[in-house]
Amino acid sequence: PNSNRKKKQCDYYTLQFQISFPYDNDTVYLCYGMPYTYFTLNAYISKWVSTAPLQVTQSTLCQTKGGKNCPLITITSTNSPSPVSKKYIFLIARSHPGESNSSIVLHGLIDYLLTPQPSSVYLLQNFIFQIIPMVNIDGVIEGSYHVSSDGEDLNKVWSNPDQQKHPTVFHIKQLMKENNKMS
Repeated sequence: PNSNRKKKQCDYYTLQFQISFPYDNDTVYLCYGMPYTYFTLNAYISKWVSTAPLQVTQSTLCQTKGGKNCPLITITSTNSPSPVSKKYIFLIARSHPGESNSSIVLHGLIDYLLTPQPSSVYLLQNFIFQIIPMVNIDGVIEGSYHVSSDGEDLNKVWSNPDQQKHPTVFHIKQLMKENNKMS
């Protein structure tokens, strides 16, 4: 190594804390990020649909391997100058169940799209947003951080998803193909 070169100084910070529990033999969970559950998602979908019924529709993309409904949210304006020529924008979140921050960001984007801001009005008049807000529902419900209920990383199956093993990824790709032909 070159001894004339100055070493770059890095500062590292550590947070430490202690937790005392008042009872023996309790089960305690500590979360890495703010939770955003499947139940929370469904409650907000109901709110969005009820407050903006002309712009927001909800349907079921497919059933997960665990038998849960995978919601598909469609957001667009019914007052579009040329609704036939609208292109699709697809948004997905939570391929990795532990990345609840992606649900929070997508939630904020949906809230923004439903505001009367000129940019959101423009977007909804010119595009159709199809949103799958939770790709790995079974992993979220089971408390996994990175994988599905089968122990697979859903981000690594996009090139060739199996309809039985990876139903959400399979159906998202089908939806994209179908809607890409239409626009």
